[in-house]
Amino acid sequence: MLTFAPPILEFGNVSVTSGPVSSTLTITNSGGSTLISGFVLGSGGAEFSITAPTLPRTLSNGGSLTIEVTYDPNNRGTDYCTVTVTDDNLQTDTFGLGGTGVAAALQVSPTSLAFDDQAWSSGTGQTLQLMLANVGELPIEASNLGSQLTNGSHFTIGAPVGLPIGPGEFAMLPVTFDPASAGAKVDLLTLALDNDAPLTPNVTVSLSGAGLEETAGVGPASSGFALAAGPSPTRGMLAVRYSIPHGGRVALEVCDLSDLAGLTQLLVAGLTGIDGGLSLDRDDYPE
Repeated sequence: MLTFAPPILEFGNVSVTSGPVSSTLTITNSGGSTLISGFVLGSGGAEFSITAPTLPRTLSNGGSLTIEVTYDPNNRGTDYCTVTVTDDNLQTDTFGLGGTGVAAALQVSPTSLAFDDQAWSSGTGQTLQLMLANVGELPIEASNLGSQLTNGSHFTIGAPVGLPIGPGEFAMLPVTFDPASAGAKVDLLTLALDNDAPLTPNVTVSLSGAGLEETAGVGPASSGFALAAGPSPTRGMLAVRYSIPHGGRVALEVCDLSDLAGLTQLLVAGLTGIDGGLSLDRDDYPE
């Protein structure tokens, strides 16, 4: 009869991204001469392979044969199979192989972020948080996590808080919406791990928001004349709208720089040589 040491070759936890691991098993014959010609891996044996010396091989009483077994898990979870030895004795000789594939696994919530409308020029933007949970068996280090925006013009991704993420733990990822122009904005955030199981799909989060035009009153209205500027010239162009009930020309004199700082910046930056006043012509700037 044949005996096996060990009777079950257990590999324990093996990372699915670290490559195969190998170990040995020794077969000893404690009966009459036996011819070994091969090995048949049963159900669940796809992740195991066996390397043996030249076969067929005859083992006399007390003789032994050492084989090498390799375990290369391709997914998370437990693998086990029974190996049957092909020989010429009258017994069914079997031994077991076992192991568990482990990897990090990312779970993100929520899977979409809808931001409040934001003034595109003078606003400070809005930041919302994503929760990154590790539902796998290996930690997620900063070097394991990648993030990418499809567009990237109106949304930005901050640094995760809480790395590394151990199994069963989570971190927070800030996402900021600060639109660079008016109108509806959408983007797609893709998060990927380099230590999760092969063929695991990346996680995507849809982002949406809208940039608004902002109108701010400038100075008091007098004699039926109304002037408004918007958005402020933090970035982009300043649109000046006015209403002159009786037509003609209107002189705008900037007297208080603290109250009209935004408009003064436009006059200085956009119209060089202007100092102290500006004439707005109804004919040139229609209502």
